[in-house]
Amino acid sequence: MTDYLLLETGDYLLQETGDKIILESFTSPLSPQAYTIEVRNSDGDLVAILENAHAISYGQVINAPYSLSFDLPADDSKASNILLANEYWLRDNRTGTVVRKFRLQKKTDTRV
Repeated sequence: MTDYLLLETGDYLLQETGDKIILESFTSPLSPQAYTIEVRNSDGDLVAILENAHAISYGQVINAPYSLSFDLPADDSKASNILLANEYWLRDNRTGTVVRKFRLQKKTDTRV
C-alpha cells in the first residue's frame, strides 16, 4: 500500500520542500463513489483516473493550502503515473466539476 499527500496547486508549491504537513485529524473521508482523482500532465491532458484510490481525505488547516490524501495499492498499474510533474484533480462525480487541483507533496510506501 502506498499513501499519498497532495497539496493545492499554487505558486508556493512549485518548489519541492522537506516540510511535512500532517492533516489526518483535520480531514474527512470522502466517498470513493462521489469523487474521482484524475492524474493530469502539465498541459492539463488526462493521463490516468485512479479508480482504485481509497481512504480519500480532503481538507484544509487554517493558513495552509487544501490537502488531498489517499491510499492506492502498491501493485496498481496506474501508480507509475504518480509523479511530481503531474497535477491531481479532485472531481465531484455528481456535478462533474473539478473541486480542486493538487500537486504531489509526499509519497509514503507502507508495505510490510
